[in-house]
Amino acid sequence: MHTDRKMVAHGDLLLTELKAILKKVENVSLTLKSDYHAFQEPLDLALDPQGNIHVAASRSSNIEVFTPEGTYVRSYGDANKPAGIVIDEEGCSLVNEWTGHCLSIFDPQGKKIHTIGKLDDLRGVMLDPKSGSLISSVDLNSSVGGGGTGGWRQETGGALAGHTLFFLQNLIPRLPHVRVLLCDGVEQGKNLIPRLPHVLCDGVEQRERLHSGCGHIVALSAVTECTRRLVLEVSAGDMASGMDLSGGPSEEQVDSNNRDCTVVLHKDRRIADMCNIHGDAMRETLVCAQEMTSKLTRVIDANDKMAEPVETSRENATLIITQAFEQLHHTIEERKKALFSEMEAISLSKTTALTLHKEQLMKMQDEISHYTEMTSHILQTHTDPEMVAHGDLLPTELKAILKKVENVSLTPNHTSNIHVSLSADSLIKKLSIFGHVWDSPPSPSQSTWSSESVAKVKNMYCVKVESMTSKGERYPYGGLQVKAELRSKSHDGAVVPGEVEDHGDGTYTITLTPQTAGPHQLLITMDDQHVQNSPCDLDVRKQYQYNSLCNPEQIINCSGGPSGVAIHDSGDIYVACWYTDSISVYDQAGQEKRSIGSDGSGDGEFNAPFDIFIKGDVMYVADSGNHRIQKMTTGGQFLKTFGQHGSGQGEFEHPIFVIVDETNKIIVSDSGNNRVVILDQAGTWLLTINGGVTGSDAFQRPRGLALDPQGNIHFPVNVSSTIKVFTPVGTYLRSYGEVKDPTGIVIDEEGYSFVNDYDRHCLFIFGPKGNKIHTVGNLSQPRGVTLDPKNGSLYVANFGADTVLKYSV
Repeated sequence: MHTDRKMVAHGDLLLTELKAILKKVENVSLTLKSDYHAFQEPLDLALDPQGNIHVAASRSSNIEVFTPEGTYVRSYGDANKPAGIVIDEEGCSLVNEWTGHCLSIFDPQGKKIHTIGKLDDLRGVMLDPKSGSLISSVDLNSSVGGGGTGGWRQETGGALAGHTLFFLQNLIPRLPHVRVLLCDGVEQGKNLIPRLPHVLCDGVEQRERLHSGCGHIVALSAVTECTRRLVLEVSAGDMASGMDLSGGPSEEQVDSNNRDCTVVLHKDRRIADMCNIHGDAMRETLVCAQEMTSKLTRVIDANDKMAEPVETSRENATLIITQAFEQLHHTIEERKKALFSEMEAISLSKTTALTLHKEQLMKMQDEISHYTEMTSHILQTHTDPEMVAHGDLLPTELKAILKKVENVSLTPNHTSNIHVSLSADSLIKKLSIFGHVWDSPPSPSQSTWSSESVAKVKNMYCVKVESMTSKGERYPYGGLQVKAELRSKSHDGAVVPGEVEDHGDGTYTITLTPQTAGPHQLLITMDDQHVQNSPCDLDVRKQYQYNSLCNPEQIINCSGGPSGVAIHDSGDIYVACWYTDSISVYDQAGQEKRSIGSDGSGDGEFNAPFDIFIKGDVMYVADSGNHRIQKMTTGGQFLKTFGQHGSGQGEFEHPIFVIVDETNKIIVSDSGNNRVVILDQAGTWLLTINGGVTGSDAFQRPRGLALDPQGNIHFPVNVSSTIKVFTPVGTYLRSYGEVKDPTGIVIDEEGYSFVNDYDRHCLFIFGPKGNKIHTVGNLSQPRGVTLDPKNGSLYVANFGADTVLKYSV
């Protein structure tokens, strides 16, 4: 049914729009409403930087947010019929409010931060990806300043002003409201683009009078004289003569040059050729549209079927709730009967006891009355023989009865009250949170566990489990079946079950007590499914017996003057040799493998290296004689130097010990400057802990360095012969120990400190609270000390004897 003009005018546009719709259908998740979050009249879509789908739901006046999988996330906006939405790269949403007559801007959290108002019939909105310009479709048939077309007459003073101009600048039309067809010959800078059915070709001049096909005037860049002239003509002329802008000008009103150009040529291509091209493309697109229509039909059917499991789930939930409360009701009724039965039994017991007591008292009363009457009768009517016969007997019997009465309690043995211990408040409180109905069930695979303790033989190992939903949200209720066990990987395969404490808020505490040392496997399940990172390997360490340390297990000869010692993950032993100005590397058998460095001040050279620290495959050497710290690989490759000789920032005076914390901060004992310095990996000076002369926090000549399990810095000081403790930010905490000439220090994962005493030729062991628990003697001027992180073995740089001693703990 097409004409050549319609094919040219509509061909590209219809294809573009249809493809855009098909593309939008392809991008629609088949499970967009899988969580049954309802919304109505979705008019536009946008993707945020995280890939979530934001739906402008006109009827619900909200922006609904879904994950790419279709899971509902949140709603925001409270907009008046949102019709268009676009989101920038920072996550800010720009929403056209159709009936709100404004454009609203929301921050990434959905809070409205700005509004541009006094605009009518806003629809599509987008951002130019190159310039960032805001682009919006505006129906200019609607009023800018009032109702109907009268609003345009208010603008006929010279230009499209105010907010209308804001939307028309840099306009690139968008579905569904503004339709524009650009020819190849139309440049970006042209000032006027008409709506369909007209096509601009190369012959159109900038100031040529053009009519808009539907009365919609669309401008790019600034409003020019041509635009103003057109507005004036349409407003004062066509509108004054009753022209209906919504229908566009008649054929006679269209300039003949435009008509000829449109009908005959278009960018040097004949209309017939263009019709063939458009026709083929349109037929191909129609096939795609038919296939997509079939696909949409299947999706709609599937969507309808999704209601079935919802109803089934609802029925199952109803049955579970009903059965639970019927069982609860039955239990309460049985308990009520039991309490009534107990009450009746107690009441009967008390009543029976009272009856028996009463009968006993009445019997005694009758006996007393009988003997009283007999005695009175004899006294009144006695004869001498009767007095002689009964005189002794009656008083004796009467006295016996009175004695019996005295021995009988005149009050009941039981109280008359029946006491009831029954508080409904506690039960009501529990019932108020009894049971939970949750739209997103707990997910074992999303649930996590953590532990801050170290697994040791005969010690409690505590694990905290946090239940999560499939959406990654915290599940706030208890009642899940959480189980744990620790399995030994040795041949016996011993299993240690865990004790689980349900806190009722979705968290659980598991306590396990390993019985053997060595590799184990920890398994944690929730409703018979493994939680995240379960099962996992867990190395159970033996219980260290520090108070039994005496003789070294191994002695490694090192003639270079061993001053510092460190253990690589491979088990190799690195020793800082004071005399030979080098680093010697030994295997676990104590055989020297290689030597790193030599005497000098260049990169990778040393002058009296005092200490060494290894983290991963990187070692840090306190190059004391060169007044610097050198960073190298454990293979001997030089990486970086920190510091030079001096007392200012970035300078050292005989630094003798160095360590690196978990955040890769470098901590240096700058002994000659009476301070401890903290640097980052770039060498930036972060913190200085200065010594002093007086005060509990005063120190001079700091020696070794160590971090406790809380990250606090411990370092022994030479002058006060104690160990000072500071926080990572340099706040003084406490002092402990009494070491005459302390040098190296190391702390295990439980907080036990090992401190060498250079002058007393021994090593002191202090508990986590600073109490001395053991002394290892027979050393010779010990300096550095370290622990093997894998097996806990203790290594001491026995400087005076040119040996490194290994103690098995």
